[in-house]
Amino acid sequence: LNGEPKAQVVVAEGCHSAEAFAANDLAHWVEEISGAKLAVVTNAPAANHQPPATIFVGTAFAKGVFDDDLAAIGESDGFAIREKDGNVYLFGTKPRASIYATSTFLEENTDIIWARPSEAFGTVFSKNPTLDFKMTDRRELPAFRYHGWNVVAIRGDWPTAKWVVRNRGNLASLAEGKHHAGELGFRKDTGGHIYWWMAHPKDYFATHPEFYSYSKLKNARVPETLCLTAPGLMDVAVSNLVRRIEEQGGDAIEALTIGFRDSWLCCQCEHCTAPIELKDGSRLECKSLDPQRDCKYYSTRFWLFIGEIAKRLRERFPKLVVIGSGYMYAAEPPACEIPDFMYVDFCPIGDVNGAYTLLDERQNPTWRNRILEWNRRFPGKIYYYEYWCSYDAGFSNIRGLGRLSRIRQNLIDLKEILKGVGVDAELTPDSPRTFSNHSMESEWDACVADRWVIERLIWDPTADVKALTKRFLERAYREAAPQMTAFYVQLAKNEWDPSVPPKARNAFNCKEP
Repeated sequence: LNGEPKAQVVVAEGCHSAEAFAANDLAHWVEEISGAKLAVVTNAPAANHQPPATIFVGTAFAKGVFDDDLAAIGESDGFAIREKDGNVYLFGTKPRASIYATSTFLEENTDIIWARPSEAFGTVFSKNPTLDFKMTDRRELPAFRYHGWNVVAIRGDWPTAKWVVRNRGNLASLAEGKHHAGELGFRKDTGGHIYWWMAHPKDYFATHPEFYSYSKLKNARVPETLCLTAPGLMDVAVSNLVRRIEEQGGDAIEALTIGFRDSWLCCQCEHCTAPIELKDGSRLECKSLDPQRDCKYYSTRFWLFIGEIAKRLRERFPKLVVIGSGYMYAAEPPACEIPDFMYVDFCPIGDVNGAYTLLDERQNPTWRNRILEWNRRFPGKIYYYEYWCSYDAGFSNIRGLGRLSRIRQNLIDLKEILKGVGVDAELTPDSPRTFSNHSMESEWDACVADRWVIERLIWDPTADVKALTKRFLERAYREAAPQMTAFYVQLAKNEWDPSVPPKARNAFNCKEP
């Protein structure tokens, strides 16, 4: 009250760094908002020295007190906010969930918003010297096991990592950097375009050129991609992957994504283009040396290769989740089976009609048929890899928010129809560094509202887009909210959607500007 603290924050001694971050972050923003500096302690002082209330952060204090919440949360990233005997408890079963709890606690008791990662102006709030915590009762569970971001272009962008976790993401790949590694308790995932993890040309091309692709045009082995049928390559690849996983955390690594290089290039040797004998006794013939003309064949070759790698890795890491990159030609469901413990990182990129959801009958049939076929043959194995918030052809495009309803429906379909496990979308950091012909922060300038709303929809696809957008605009822009609303309404009306009459293209259902 008036700058005098009426509460303290307590974390368990020796707690995870994410719980410590949650406690200190809570105290930091309370001081910024109210001027009151809350003590953060690991052991509560004697009763006669305690302030009127204690805010307990972390799982340890909830055990034996809120066991029903802990049981309901289970292994998920869910969190709870509870009050008992005048004290507040902020917790989950995973350390990062304490950050979700403290951030939500602040959001619901103040007008703070972490609108963008910029530490200069990205967090917006009003001063309130008489801050009072009235919302002290909530439990939330995420829709998906995976609800994170692949932070591209820059490694170790700490402000972006903090923005992600404060807004309930459980992955901000490579954003913590070496100085903060593991601090926020993000999922420990690794992998991606990792053919060179298996056999890097600088280590093997001179001695084992057969590990690399054969080019008929050059009539030679070239170090552009791998020859997936090369004798000895599988053993080398598995050995190198085991070493890499052990270096990065061993059994602590939750998931590994295996993908080819960011290229359509494939080996053209006689073995890599030979008929593939399938388990049902049939043969899959290679119809073209161009993977774009015969995605089924090259996808099958890829999934057979990484499926065997996955089986061998699971012998060493029994709990490892292996995710195959359903990208480019490998987005086509293969003619072979995949191990039952694998997921597909389905990447809808290239000729996707953005006016429609993936399951809409008007969608490009190639993509609609692909995802339905994956779901029919491997139900519950789909994991979205999306490009909603990454660089778009090298330009920072100002986009309206009309697409948010379609993204929401895609997420609902992923959850309810496809029984998918989650989303990992690309995200450029809020950085002045240049990428292509523009700074990456310009992408946030152009599309900041949709990033925040999409983050919340990934957590809960059933959330009201209109309410989320209104919340963002009012909190981020304050007195300029009416003008910014009118600006985004105009953009939304200009978006092309032949199924919606022009006068209905209003993302907020508000009056014409």
